[in-house]
Amino acid sequence: MLLNTRFLYFIKTLKNPPKIIFITSDPKFAIEVFEYDFIVDYLLKPIELPRFEKAIKKAERLILSTPSNSTKQSEVKNDFYINIDRRLIKIDLPSVYLIQSQGDYIKIKTEDKDYTVHYTLKKMLCLLVAQKDLS
Repeated sequence: MLLNTRFLYFIKTLKNPPKIIFITSDPKFAIEVFEYDFIVDYLLKPIELPRFEKAIKKAERLILSTPSNSTKQSEVKNDFYINIDRRLIKIDLPSVYLIQSQGDYIKIKTEDKDYTVHYTLKKMLCLLVAQKDLS
């Protein structure tokens, strides 16, 4: 059952893993698979139709109670804006590798460019939290 273990580790690496009903003829994986949040149910072969329908309904309830992936994608903000020389500059958050305090200024270093902004670290933190809360 090495394939099942590799499969579970692969699914775990996904940002939005799908809901899974684990079906197998081997009962020894039951405890292990419920360690993963994306496993909805565990069914042993041979599967009776009422038990399968119960697992499907459980998966449907979980999917409907979770915000859709399209909603999640629109809510995730990977950028923020800073004001430099009266212009709003969009900065891609994953490209930032350093934010350094320099008194009333901060230096933001990205993969492409460095910015010096008249913000304190506290003000920058408030800005990032506020933009996250608005998304």
